Formats: sequence, C-alpha cells, structure tokens
Amino acid sequence: GCNDGYIRYFKDSAKSDDSGTTDTAIDPYVTLASFPVGDGFDNEGKIKQIVLESSGGASSGDFSDTDGFSYEVHVADDAETCIENVRDAATANLSGSITGTGRKSRIRQNVRGQYATIKIYNSTISQTFGINRILVEKDIVGRLKR
Repeated sequence: GCNDGYIRYFKDSAKSDDSGTTDTAIDPYVTLASFPVGDGFDNEGKIKQIVLESSGGASSGDFSDTDGFSYEVHVADDAETCIENVRDAATANLSGSITGTGRKSRIRQNVRGQYATIKIYNSTISQTFGINRILVEKDIVGRLKR
C-alpha cells in the first residue's frame, strides 16, 4: 500500500508509474562502468565509432519493441571523474538520440580521453527501452597531456 490509500503492484505491460490520479514517467537509465579508452598507463585513446543495437524487431514475442532512447558519452582522465560527470549531469562529450529497433548507424564523432562512460536513458511517459549491445571501436592516439 501507499500513503495515498492506493494498493499498487508490478505490471509488466505498464510503461508508466501510477501516482494515484495520473501516470508519471519512469526515469530509467543505465550507466556502463567506466572503461579505458587509452592503454590505462600514459597514453590517451580516441573513440572512433560507437554502434548501438536496440532490442526488438522480431515478428514474434510477447513484449513490444523498444521505444527510442538517448545516449551520453563522458570522457575524462580517470574513471571516477567519468562517473561523477554522469551523477552531476555534466555536459556530455558526445550525445544523441536513437529511434527504431535493431542495429543503428555508426556514430563517428571522435572523443578523446583516458576513460569513458556511456549512459543510456529514456524518461518519456509511456515509453520503455531495451539494448541488445553497444559496440565501441577505439584507438591509442598519444601521450596523456598533464
């Protein structure tokens, strides 16, 4: 039960939270653990391209296909700063939106640093999202500037 007198329960088909008199958008997101873009020592790396593959698109199954989602890529000289940037809602080094299901076009905007973190989210009412996989191509580009 809830303090507004309603008894609520989990419902697989619901895409929004029930807040009593109206539906409320769920604020789902996933943040991938920081990963090295450089070699983890003294060399910086560059993310050359990212490919996002969203769930759905098959002709069978009990659940509906994914709705669109947004992504943010944060890069920094250490893993902790990447995570702090996500927590603090700092401006991402790279961001955008994806619609539809399946493998999406390559994102070829270079970002450079030692570590990166990727955040995927969609907080639109009556929408959900699912990710099959995220592919990242990276390259070592030179010594870290301090």
